[in-house]
Amino acid sequence: EAQGTSRELYEEYTAVSESAAEAEGLLPISRNSAASAEELNAEEIYVTACRSTVGVTIPGYAYNIFGQRGSRAVTGTGIVLSEDGYILTNFHVIEPAYEKGSPITILDYDGREYDAAVIGIETDSDLAVLKIEAEGLCPAMLGDSDEIRVGQTIYTVGNPLGELTYTMTSGIISGLSRRITTDEAVIVNMFQVDAAVNSGNSGGPVFNVYGQVIGVVTAKYSQNGMEGLGFAIPINDACVIASDLVEKGYVTGKAYLGMSFANVSASVARYYDMVQGVYIVSVEEGSCSETAGLQPGDIITGIDGNPVSTSAELVRLVREYRAGDSAELTVWRSKQMLTVTVVFDEELPAVQTERAEPPLNGIHPSAEPNTQS
Repeated sequence: EAQGTSRELYEEYTAVSESAAEAEGLLPISRNSAASAEELNAEEIYVTACRSTVGVTIPGYAYNIFGQRGSRAVTGTGIVLSEDGYILTNFHVIEPAYEKGSPITILDYDGREYDAAVIGIETDSDLAVLKIEAEGLCPAMLGDSDEIRVGQTIYTVGNPLGELTYTMTSGIISGLSRRITTDEAVIVNMFQVDAAVNSGNSGGPVFNVYGQVIGVVTAKYSQNGMEGLGFAIPINDACVIASDLVEKGYVTGKAYLGMSFANVSASVARYYDMVQGVYIVSVEEGSCSETAGLQPGDIITGIDGNPVSTSAELVRLVREYRAGDSAELTVWRSKQMLTVTVVFDEELPAVQTERAEPPLNGIHPSAEPNTQS
């Protein structure tokens, strides 16, 4: 049984978190093993959770659970990463405000409001880091998501429906390594929980029984009568991304091909005597694709032995690589199959600013090719 009252636990937790923040620098992200931790009850976890969890709001009207329109509502949840105001949340929570340049407001448990600046975003993993001007915040104690197992008890704290602020729910880990699409072009690796999560929980923490954050709530699946399927990004993955966003302004090491492409469907392939796959529309000058000898008009049909028939499949497979990794692409050219070896470039921020839409690991989607021209 955990020692001390929940208040004592909170004071001790705050002191440990603040000393760690002071010792480790700008964004002190350190994970704690569950092996040496004391198990807490739900009340004790809630005390610390409320201090390290915030509401995220953006401009606009919203309707509460009673159908009444309010001038503002909590649109999501965030996790405090440092005592001086770095906040982790989902990109989709702030996306409307980010695209329009609208203000983003953070609400803490004591009702204080802060204006937030966007430090960085990572659309592929649906994460964003915000910064508020504050001191003495209570950063979350982070666990090790590599240690999680199916069946373990978990808790979430967030703002479901935008009105029910600081709601705690509980459940178990229901599955690991789930590939979930949260947008047309976003496929991320998550773990599954059965705790009740709803609109407004996104960006909030998933706690283990030691009061450590092990995940970031990101998606709830409710379709065809299915309920009880919630998903979270493992905190280890989120920490790597958050650190890069704070220190570099972008996520380092992402594989980049440097090409634009279009799908060749099975019907188009039959009609024009081609093969189904990913049609290369253009190749960036100086890119790894140009160095490897890829050309406009080539059709990619595989990567390292994995078949590729659509752009979505190619995007998903490229995300498995890091900059500097090599891969063998199976390419159809002039009615012959070739094998082309590419060494991936690194995706840099300049590429992100050149497009209206987020980049897909350096692969730029475009319309169906005009094979008649």
